[in-house]
Amino acid sequence: MGTGEDYYCGRDSNTSDATGKLILGTRLILDKGVEGGWNYGDDLVIDGSGKVGIGTTTPDAMLAVKGTTHTQEVKVDMNGWADNVFKLTYRLPSLPDVKSHLDKNKQLPEMPSDRKVVKDDINLEKMVKLQTKN
Repeated sequence: MGTGEDYYCGRDSNTSDATGKLILGTRLILDKGVEGGWNYGDDLVIDGSGKVGIGTTTPDAMLAVKGTTHTQEVKVDMNGWADNVFKLTYRLPSLPDVKSHLDKNKQLPEMPSDRKVVKDDINLEKMVKLQTKN
């Protein structure tokens, strides 16, 4: 590959057995089910809809990572913010009301339960708004 050159890899639309996935493996893995005994690991996958998987062959989002990510910054596009809590019309709950809710539900008002988070994961945008509000 030369500098400044673009490369395209796509499936042949005339081939009936094409999977529609681009799989890049960077490590050899002993695989007794493969002739020769070795197979490349499925480290990076781009599926037919453009979803990218790192460490997974079945990405369920535009970018799906199975494992830890390390970054210096994460940017989340926010649709609105929780500034309404500073408006004079905002009704701040009383401490006795908050305590009553905590005693009854074992969580802050409006926060999702642990069961819901485990089942549905969390939406980072919504969680940051709730934490800012509470």
